[in-house]
Amino acid sequence: MDKEALSKIKHWAEVSREFEQLCAEIKKIYPFEDVSYFYFTAIHENCKVENGRLYSANGTLLCNDGRCMDEDVPYFVDQSSGYCEDDYYGTMFIMVDELNTFVEVHYEC
Repeated sequence: MDKEALSKIKHWAEVSREFEQLCAEIKKIYPFEDVSYFYFTAIHENCKVENGRLYSANGTLLCNDGRCMDEDVPYFVDQSSGYCEDDYYGTMFIMVDELNTFVEVHYEC
């Protein structure tokens, strides 16, 4: 048996368990209270916010809907609805510090 591979599998399982526990805690905090599924996909540092739009540090448009930036947890959102318009999905860009760092989160409701 490859002990190094088994050790990595164990570590992965431990991190996954911690992640699930953290997700359960985060879902209790706005804006995730009604979200059934979400996952973190990227961290964008040194972003620029101009005219209600979010740009990456290199100027790429990330999101053009900043109406939620005045919330307790400030974020941009790019949301769509399903075929019957009874389910929602999209991407949130949550501002996590004063240095304009945004965490990209995909979600489903």
